[in-house]
Amino acid sequence: MIYFSYFLSIFSFFCALYAIARVRTLRNDVKKVGFEDFADVHSDVQALKNQLKKTNNRLSGMDSPKHNSEQEAQELLQKMAMNGQYQQPTKRIGG
Repeated sequence: MIYFSYFLSIFSFFCALYAIARVRTLRNDVKKVGFEDFADVHSDVQALKNQLKKTNNRLSGMDSPKHNSEQEAQELLQKMAMNGQYQQPTKRIGG
């Protein structure tokens, strides 16, 4: 029983040394990262989120077009009528 507790205390001591070494290396790595690097990564993540949102909206059909197709068609018909390329359809009278 004494040997088990002795071995366990030595093992715990080495685990603590390993944890301290890992924290020290992590702290040194974090010191190298500046605010500009963090801002670059943050902006890249935001751009990816926006692209993913647009793609999901397109796939689900929620993306509405940014133009009014009826208004564009009316303007095109008016331009064609002014150039003489399009004649307004006349009503048929009779049966």
